[in-house]
Amino acid sequence: MDIFALNANTGQLLWSHLGGNGLVAKPVAFKGSVPMVHGGNLYVGDLLNETYQSYNEKTGRLRWETSIAQSGEVNEPRAGGVYYDHRVLFAEGQHIYTLNPKTGAIVNKFSSHGYFFGVWGISSPVIVDNELYIGSISGWIFAAPAHYIMTHPGGVPAIPNNFPSNLSVPDKAARYDNPLALPTPNQAANFPSVWEYYAGGTDHEGYSSIGPSGVKWATPLNDALPLNSPPRDTSIFGPQVASEMTSLAFGVGSGVSPAQGIVYAGSSRYSVNALNATTGQLIWRFDTINANAGQPLVTPNAVIESSGDPWFNFAAVQDFAKNSPAVHIGASFQNIHALNPKTGREMWTFYTRGTDAMTPLYYQGTLYWVDGSGNVWAINAQNGTPVKPFVDSSGNPVLHLSGFNTQDSATMALTPQGPIMVVGTSTPDVLYGINLDTAQILWKQTLSSTPLQYSGFAFATPVYDAVDHLVISDVLVDPQGNQATLEAFAVNPLTGQVVWSQTLGTGSVPDGFGGSTPVFDPQTDSVFFGNPLTHSEVALNAVNGHILWNTPIGQDISAPGAVVSRHLIVAGGPDIFSLNPRTGRIQHTTVIGGDFLNNNPTIEGQTVYIGNAWGWVLALPLNEITG
Repeated sequence: MDIFALNANTGQLLWSHLGGNGLVAKPVAFKGSVPMVHGGNLYVGDLLNETYQSYNEKTGRLRWETSIAQSGEVNEPRAGGVYYDHRVLFAEGQHIYTLNPKTGAIVNKFSSHGYFFGVWGISSPVIVDNELYIGSISGWIFAAPAHYIMTHPGGVPAIPNNFPSNLSVPDKAARYDNPLALPTPNQAANFPSVWEYYAGGTDHEGYSSIGPSGVKWATPLNDALPLNSPPRDTSIFGPQVASEMTSLAFGVGSGVSPAQGIVYAGSSRYSVNALNATTGQLIWRFDTINANAGQPLVTPNAVIESSGDPWFNFAAVQDFAKNSPAVHIGASFQNIHALNPKTGREMWTFYTRGTDAMTPLYYQGTLYWVDGSGNVWAINAQNGTPVKPFVDSSGNPVLHLSGFNTQDSATMALTPQGPIMVVGTSTPDVLYGINLDTAQILWKQTLSSTPLQYSGFAFATPVYDAVDHLVISDVLVDPQGNQATLEAFAVNPLTGQVVWSQTLGTGSVPDGFGGSTPVFDPQTDSVFFGNPLTHSEVALNAVNGHILWNTPIGQDISAPGAVVSRHLIVAGGPDIFSLNPRTGRIQHTTVIGGDFLNNNPTIEGQTVYIGNAWGWVLALPLNEITG
């Protein structure tokens, strides 16, 4: 790590000093270190060799270097220190160190238990009138007499990854709860009792004949933007990139889930929301610690929502640049929440290392998914406990797939050999068939005849055609700069053998796009894809992959549509389109505003429910959408 001083008026480099003697610890998220200056001396931590150092402010001469390395811990001093009563204090991990500013000798090390609350991260202490104030990564703020912190050892620090059996995180209530907004029994009776699959089922049709009529409302979630406003920072990034960034910051998750008279919606603003499906009134809002891009699942006893981010931390960027199969995606907290459907109170939360931005697969009371580290998980949906044979006696996953998953929510084919989960990864680019009864990998498919874009199979969620017993998906191939081709394909779910493939079109790849999630219509034996590369919607014969029609839309569509009667409902840009599923003719266009980047419609009865990238949930009469 390079430590340097600049002239504040001119920017001229005054001195520079390499602070470390080699890489002792590999930082998880490298952010540098916050320096502190007092009495002509500079005090700063070095993450790379786990030391705290002091320099002459004017000359850059090293005065002393103190190691805080400790066996079994990774100590990365990133926070700024504070000079108080002839001592230097700084916080790292579970400890607050007091040092002699002249020699660097450790005078005292105050330790917290550190299990959930007293872990300081990059928090710098502040001292006012002998009272020390410091924040923690758990969201709590602590205060204690400074001299106590400087002279006492504190509690016995936690042993990493060794939690006492009687220690648990207290469950959390919803931030907002209005039981008066709950649906009446008559309202609830107009809806299905559960919503157990991404996009409504393995075919992704997103339609239930049970549902209300005459419902219309638009409800903003926390921090929603006006629907008539442009994407944030368009002048800087351009409209396409700005729309993607606006969705990542404000958007409603991929789909919304109406059940028991309530619409459940995740939000990029770190919340899960329950709305009265008839009135649109907010019932409860539960705060999460990451964005919620997955579609909520409504089981008989809980609302399941996934939280995660699509970011690489510093270490993962290095792995990705080297095309290493050890790479994982997800830089913050990644988890699956189970919430009480009526109150939003937390029932359990399950944490993983890699992102959980996808929607889990729910089957016979168990949740299955592949996280951003390539781990295959199976947990009980009722209590969040790991389920064998996918985990060992210690609760660790038995199956680890090379590479990472980003948004592939997986599909399931019920076959004579048992239920088979089909899911993909990137780096390396592999599509897997996994037996859910035995936790065995049945097959791998790489489409090795053509080079794939870096996103691989980790973005699009395959669809299962139960009529023809095919798993159908798509992938970006033949990357040339920012150009690529979207290739659709079908595989045999028992063997992974490619049955057919079909080129959908070539063009510029929109920022953030890695694949399009299809929808299967058993009435026409067709499969429908949005193609943002050509701004069109495409229909293929599900049996042989032949193109039936290709309709220019003029908008980017990557989420699955919904098929009802003689209408294919798809959303893209600020619009919702109704197409004839047999001919592709656009029958009606409804202008809403905002953007529908990854938002798939859900149709219940005569009502269309859909989220918007600007942070809204809408209920619209079906006859207004179909025209």
